[in-house]
Amino acid sequence: MNMNYNEFSSEFNATRQNLWPELLEFEKYIKDGQKILDLGCGNGRLVNLLKNYDIQYVGSDISSDLLNYAKKQDFGKIKNFQFIESDMLDLELPDDNFDIIFLIASYHHLRTKLQRIEILLKMKKWLKKDGLIIMTNWNLFQKKYIKYIFNPEKQSWNDFLIPWKDKKGSVVANRFYHGFMLKELKKLAKNHGFNVLKNAYSNSKRNIITILSKN
Repeated sequence: MNMNYNEFSSEFNATRQNLWPELLEFEKYIKDGQKILDLGCGNGRLVNLLKNYDIQYVGSDISSDLLNYAKKQDFGKIKNFQFIESDMLDLELPDDNFDIIFLIASYHHLRTKLQRIEILLKMKKWLKKDGLIIMTNWNLFQKKYIKYIFNPEKQSWNDFLIPWKDKKGSVVANRFYHGFMLKELKKLAKNHGFNVLKNAYSNSKRNIITILSKN
């Protein structure tokens, strides 16, 4: 995914301490005994939603520094957990293995349609028969982001390059985002073997919430 979060992991971690309100609605899908994959887990903040359940947790991220923060989370009732340092495109996991796969603000970093399809097909194999994919993607069609739609790395018209700035306002890194439309996400999921249980903007309009199940 060609983005080195280690360059600004400390600052990123500081901004990802609390759960977004829209993440709280996902708790109704969590049950004791499940096995959960947190794909693009970052600093592991989703653990704050999961820690009251006796589950098996696997967190995967490309950033070794962010995984170090993740390992310091309070895991509560989660006794069985592991972390994998990997780009999601390179990740290999057993088939029929997970009850839920979460992608919290990570799927939109994939640069091409082919990569997005590849990950969907991988997740379909990794999920158990009645498994779910629960993802959030930024709603980039807001006034504050539109200026970033003009960039030299575009694969499609709705690609964005958004800078991460340090406390002094200097650009540390440029982060690639694909700005999903609701119809695009729905079509992508349906065309590759998923039922769309939910695909809508969050109440705050900051995110798109998408919940899928295997056909």
